[in-house]
Amino acid sequence: MLFAEIFVSIVLAVLVGTVFFYIFKKVGPWNNFWAFLIVLILAGLIAEFWVAPIGPLVFGVSWLGAFAFILFFAILIAAATPTDKREREVDAEIVKEKMREEGPAIVALGTFFWFLVFIMAVAAIGGMLYAPTA
Repeated sequence: MLFAEIFVSIVLAVLVGTVFFYIFKKVGPWNNFWAFLIVLILAGLIAEFWVAPIGPLVFGVSWLGAFAFILFFAILIAAATPTDKREREVDAEIVKEKMREEGPAIVALGTFFWFLVFIMAVAAIGGMLYAPTA
C-alpha cells in the first residue's frame, strides 16, 4: 500500500506541476520546474499520510485529499512567483550589477526552499513511519 500511495502522489504532482508549467507559466519563485515538482510531490506525500482519506479510490488509495493539498501548494507557490517578465541581459556588466542587487534575495529564496523541503521531507517520512494506515 505504501508504494501505491507514493505512486499516486507522484502522478498527481506531475499532472498539477505540468499544468502550472505549460499553461500558467508559473513554477514558483525559484524559476525551476524540478524544485516546484519536488515541493508538490512532498505536499502530496504529506497529504497521503496525514490527511484523512476522502473521495474515490485509485489502486486502493484515496486521491482527492492529496490532489487538493497539491493544488493548494501549487497555487500558493505560484502566487509567490514574480510577475514581471525580465529580459535576458547580454552585457556582462549589467548581469553583475543585477547579481549584486538581487544577491540577498536569491540567497533568502534558496534558504527558504531548502528549509521548506527539509520540513516537508521530515513530515512525509514521519507520516510513512508513524501515521496509522486505514
